[in-house]
Formats: sequence, structure tokens, C-alpha cells
Amino acid sequence: MGLGKLLIRADASIEIGTGHVMRCLALAEAWQDAGGTAIFALASSTPSLLARLSAEQFEYVCIPADAGSSEDAERTVELSRSRGVSWIVLDGYAFDSAYQENVNASGAKLLLISDAGGSQFYSADVVLNQNLNAAEDLYAARSPQTRLLLGTQFVLLRREFRTWIHCNRQIPSIAQSVLVTLGGSDPTSLTGKIMRAGSLAGLKTTFLFGGSAREPPEYQGCSDTVRLKDHRDPASIMAQSDLTVICGGGTLWESLFMGCATLSYTRNVVQEEIMRRLHRIGAVHWLGRIDDFDPQSLAGVISDIASSEVRRKAMSVAGRQIVDGRGTERVLCALA
Repeated sequence: MGLGKLLIRADASIEIGTGHVMRCLALAEAWQDAGGTAIFALASSTPSLLARLSAEQFEYVCIPADAGSSEDAERTVELSRSRGVSWIVLDGYAFDSAYQENVNASGAKLLLISDAGGSQFYSADVVLNQNLNAAEDLYAARSPQTRLLLGTQFVLLRREFRTWIHCNRQIPSIAQSVLVTLGGSDPTSLTGKIMRAGSLAGLKTTFLFGGSAREPPEYQGCSDTVRLKDHRDPASIMAQSDLTVICGGGTLWESLFMGCATLSYTRNVVQEEIMRRLHRIGAVHWLGRIDDFDPQSLAGVISDIASSEVRRKAMSVAGRQIVDGRGTERVLCALA
């Protein structure tokens, strides 16, 4: 299947994180694998993220304008027309109804990735919300031609995760390892706080920092601790970990797909709503808000879950049922 050109408009920074760009990277990889070309347009980014795009042979262009502004939309339209793109992808909270209308003038089709609704009107050809709480009424004010892709069946996973789609996780009677990974930028430096808290229930602990995250400058790890930065294959690390400690975002869906027993903090109301539901159905243990971090509470939860094979197996099965790994494929088919 041959595809045309895909233009992705998304941003990243220490403050907003890298999740918008990273999930779009999953779609860009699939588009590229199907014979198409993908271009990233960014008003803000981080050096490590740009290096990742370059390493995967994706072109990126700087948008010299405030995200979501009319100038931003004009620059995006100009880029779309000059490159002859067939689809524009918008991922971020700045792309309101006015922005969508302006970008529609490019003549390309439009995919809007939206986590929570909020626009007065949706004129995109396709709206994608890959979250567990996605609902049609969030997008009631939309064009009759707008197609909705709602729910975790459309979770976008990158290549390194999709290679694990047919693998079955083995659940040990007692957990031996835990992965702590709190997003691409970890703006509140929670990883460092967990590091300084000491041993996590005696488990072998891997701290995985995103490429845009600030690492604690001083830390003497013990013999059962591994510290990694900007690892390009986090799926392989998750495959070797019995538990993960995360903070919502795209890492949530990755951990669930990998069948890890997932413990998660939350940073905002949107994440909290999703996590409450996942906690109720037993797929995730919600650790509370990131501002309420308590090292003793975390160690206690890890100890309890590590000692329960039954609970970890149930969490693993639930995770795989929620995210089956074929979401990127389904979204690509909707655009083809």
C-alpha cells in the first residue's frame, strides 16, 4: 500500500512533556512502513526528541509562532501546500475550532488527536481519542462528515512495542524487578524523589529517564539498581520488569500492553479520571496524585503486589484486554 505525505503538528517541552509527539511518532512509523512520508512541524521541542526524529529519518520543521495562534495555523497550511501533503495531524490542547477551520483551508484531510474534548466545534475529518473514557458526547458539536475513533482499541504504539504483540508474559510467584519510568520529561522530577527514598521493597529496580528529563545530579545506586537515560527500546525493559511505576500519559498504555503490573501516579484531572476507572476494574493500582507522593506508601504497595502472583496475573490479563497492540494499525486503515 503506497501512501502520500503526512504532516504532523505537535509540540513538546519539559513543561508539557513529550507524549503528544511520541504517540504521533507511532503513527508516522506506521505511515512510513506503508510506503508514505511523514513530516513533523513543531513550535517547541527538546534536543533529545529532535535527535529521535532524525534517527528515524523523519524531517522536522520549526514553526516560528505561538502554538495554536492564527500565525501557527497559517504556517502549517503553507507547509502543507508546499509539500503536497494528503493528511495533517494535530495533537495538542492548543488546536481549537478556529485553528481547525484555518487548517481545513489547506485542502488536506485533517486528523485531530484529542484527549478530553473542549472545542466549541470539530471540523476535522477524523477525531481520535484513545483513552478509556472516550465518549461520543465529548464531540457532539461536530461536522456531519467527522468520523470518531474512540477508545483504547485505537491506542498508538510505536514499533518497538508492536514487535511484542504475540508474546505471552510469564508471571513469577514472587516479583523480582520493578521499572520506574515517569515520562519523557518528568517535569516534577518525581523519579529523583523515588531514587532518594531508597530500596523499593528489595526488588531489583530500573530507573528509566526520558530523553528530556532532568536526572538527579547526585545519586549512589545500590547493587540492585540500574539507571538508564533515553533508552530507545523501553518495551524490552518492560518485558524484563514484573512491575512498573509510572505517571499516566502514553506510558500507561505501553505498560498495560506489555502486561506489566502497573502502579501509577497522576498529574492532572484527565489522568485521574482514567486512573480511577482502571483502578476499579483492577488493571492498575492508582498511587494518587503526584503531589501526594509518600515513599513509605509506595514501598508498601509494591511489597503487597510483588508478593501476590494472583493479583499481578489479573492485572496483566486486564492490561492486555484493554490494549491489544493493534491500535496504530486501525488508525492507519482509517486514514488510508
